Amino acid sequence: MGDALTLQANRTGIGAWEPFWLGDPGRQLYASLHRSAIAGPRLGVLFAAPLFHEQPRSRRLLAEMASGFAAMGLPSLRFDFFGTGDSGGDSDQADFTSMCADLTLAAQALRAQAQVQRIVVFAWRAAALPVARWIGEGGDPDLVVLWEPIIDGASWLAELQRADAAERNSASRYRPDHAGAVPADERQLMGLAVSPRLLSDIAGARLSGHAPTHAPTQGARYWAVLRPVQSSPQQKPELALQRVFDLPVDSPDLGSGLRMDSGLFVGPSLKRTAEELAWALLEEG
Repeated sequence: MGDALTLQANRTGIGAWEPFWLGDPGRQLYASLHRSAIAGPRLGVLFAAPLFHEQPRSRRLLAEMASGFAAMGLPSLRFDFFGTGDSGGDSDQADFTSMCADLTLAAQALRAQAQVQRIVVFAWRAAALPVARWIGEGGDPDLVVLWEPIIDGASWLAELQRADAAERNSASRYRPDHAGAVPADERQLMGLAVSPRLLSDIAGARLSGHAPTHAPTQGARYWAVLRPVQSSPQQKPELALQRVFDLPVDSPDLGSGLRMDSGLFVGPSLKRTAEELAWALLEEG
């Protein structure tokens, strides 16, 4: 069995997945299930995608990661939050309350579709913030893996607003004589309509085990995948991390200054990190 899994782990690209809809007709989520390469898996992985422009930018990357995990024996479910990606709704209908409901629905679907006993939530970047809210309100994953998590929502929101202003004034996106002609809009951010509720949710969120409400440490264990700079006390989540995996310095940076419509992929060094993480999860399962 080990040799077979190693052979599959060495493959690259995206394997087959099963697309389907979650939820009621008026509030449907797009989901993709990557089934396990082995029968009777005990542990499944639920992917919580990053927010705003980082979501479409990372779609290929997450699909490759989910395919790799499934090939190694970990069924994986990707989904789009309501109002984002291919799910129903408008982007200004999304907030942390709706995202918590989406996480519950997706977790139930993974358990039912993949017949797994335990669930790992793989929270990418700012998805860590609504995932923390979800856990504080009763979500019960067995493990949470934080991928370069956003720690301080208010600081990240200010960063997004600066990036939004830069995009609106980009000479490469608009003709020089029209640069700056696209005015800021407090109800849009990074090319998406956004509700005041979501802005408030993000501004008030911090990934901390010491928050008086929505404390994310209740009943959950945490691993993290961090770049070397995030290993400093100022950059690490204020959580008890059981394991930390090093992200290669040449890995795609979802929060970089790349254009917001840039796509990112799994390269050789990142693939090795993903396989190390998958083997660790298999040992947990």
